[in-house]
Amino acid sequence: MKCAETFLGKLLHDKDPFHIPNYQRPYSWSDENIVEFIEDLKILINRRFSDGHGTDHFFGGIVTVSAQDPKLTHGIKYEIVDGQQRLTTFTLALKVLVEKFLELSIIAEKAKLSDIVETSKTLADELINEYIFYKDTSGERPEKKLRLNLSRTDFPYYEELLKSNGIPEIEPREQSHIR
Repeated sequence: MKCAETFLGKLLHDKDPFHIPNYQRPYSWSDENIVEFIEDLKILINRRFSDGHGTDHFFGGIVTVSAQDPKLTHGIKYEIVDGQQRLTTFTLALKVLVEKFLELSIIAEKAKLSDIVETSKTLADELINEYIFYKDTSGERPEKKLRLNLSRTDFPYYEELLKSNGIPEIEPREQSHIR
């Protein structure tokens, strides 16, 4: 077993894809878990703006097992053994940021603030194309795929949520899908 400390952005950006095996429990973070997560993010943001430096924060471990998969671009997939709830929540938070950047670009466009329009659209695109999705080039044509693939129970709703603009058209099957 190899253990390494890494930053979440690097983990999501450099490795593709992550799979949550079907034997893992469905996404089940409660409102309380999500509020704690948001409070941790607020603390990090406040520290960042108060001293002007980035701050490391331990959100918990993520344990993966790598497996060969010749159907994938790099031939490897990572099954998540522990940390799937956390990683899913981070990915959903990135999607919220994408939506907020796109909302900001619309507001800035109405105010004729072209620099802000461009910057907010660029940031949204980077989050989508570098952290939420990746380009799979293993087939005949490059294909945009999710970096994190949830178990069978959660995947359809999760995929629709990340690919849609706003509220997914698919009906939630789990209580956690409503949050």
